[in-house]
Amino acid sequence: SNDLRGILPQRVINQYMETRAHSVRDAAKNQDPREAQENGVELHWCGKNEANLVIELDGHTLADHWQPQGENMIRIPTASGSHQLRVSTADGEHVNNHDLIVGEREWKVLDIGHIYDRVVLEPNGSSQFSFEGGRSACSFLCCAAAITLQEKLKSKDGEISCADIVEKDVAMVLSRGMRMFSEEGKVFIEAAGLEHTSVGEVLMLCDSVLGGRIKVAEDGSFWGILTEESSLHDALQQAVALAKQQSAGKAQPIFVAITRPPETLLIVIREDAKLFGVLDTHTR
Repeated sequence: SNDLRGILPQRVINQYMETRAHSVRDAAKNQDPREAQENGVELHWCGKNEANLVIELDGHTLADHWQPQGENMIRIPTASGSHQLRVSTADGEHVNNHDLIVGEREWKVLDIGHIYDRVVLEPNGSSQFSFEGGRSACSFLCCAAAITLQEKLKSKDGEISCADIVEKDVAMVLSRGMRMFSEEGKVFIEAAGLEHTSVGEVLMLCDSVLGGRIKVAEDGSFWGILTEESSLHDALQQAVALAKQQSAGKAQPIFVAITRPPETLLIVIREDAKLFGVLDTHTR
């Protein structure tokens, strides 16, 4: 569900709804006001903020460029049926092509832009949700991912750009993490009436399995409010500063677990903060 009422503060919901209304007005300004805008394409920008984008729909270029730093979502009304969408930068660099079908009274939502250099998926399409009770396993999977990446990086002097992650690595993370969850965590979680565990709790529960290979750094827990724009950035900056302080001059990757119950994801980041990878165990 995309209904965030009851989860986010009302002021955030109001701001979001105002943004959506503003985008609809912008997209509609060249439309005949008698035309009902009941279906179309909703584009969400996921790339760099300074982009200046050209949108072509069915071979026709929209009159105005889309500049996401002012608006990272835009709605384009269309007739229902098949359409071709092309997004490029103003200087001609290709960004995305989409062949899509818009239904009656449907707004087709598309993520536009390059977030990652590449994405590696579990080869069989499996996830934590393929296992009984697996919805509570994400912190276990993040710990399994940290161990797997440590092993991959051991012979690469910790340089994460040298970690050639392939599908079998993702499969190993899933297998390792779900085994820890099934053998060490599931009974505890059910007995305690919990739906989610923190990474710290996983390390405590699975100490005999992990053998001290990963641990939370001293002073390595940070709290933030994710509805504040700078919160995630600030937490990562704190993690980088702490890692540099505790690494005794030796370059090493930094593993940051971000928990927003009931979800945990893992970010591995280079000390210069210019290269990172993300493990997200949630299929969406």
